[in-house]
Amino acid sequence: MKKFKLTMLIAISIWVSSCVIPDGPILTRRGLEGTWYVGGSRDQVCSIEGTRDGLIARNERGQTSKLVYDRGGSVTALDWGGLRGDIRGDRIEWANNTYWVRGSSR
Repeated sequence: MKKFKLTMLIAISIWVSSCVIPDGPILTRRGLEGTWYVGGSRDQVCSIEGTRDGLIARNERGQTSKLVYDRGGSVTALDWGGLRGDIRGDRIEWANNTYWVRGSSR
């Protein structure tokens, strides 16, 4: 009986911990996929795509980079000199003082 109770307690703990939503703007790498715009401009379209090997970012000039996602709320573009971006909701604020947003301003 004790073993059963312990097993149930562990199972419930695992279930509860999987239901708790961690702090952070985007909870999974899949949430990053899609169309983005540099500074909100429709003329500067970017994207993030999911592949079998991970995420690929494409900037407004068509250049691509492998993108490493950190569950803590940031990404790093490895092929762009390790450029780091902080995810803030539907916005990625890049360390080079640019930003991408999901929606466009025009």
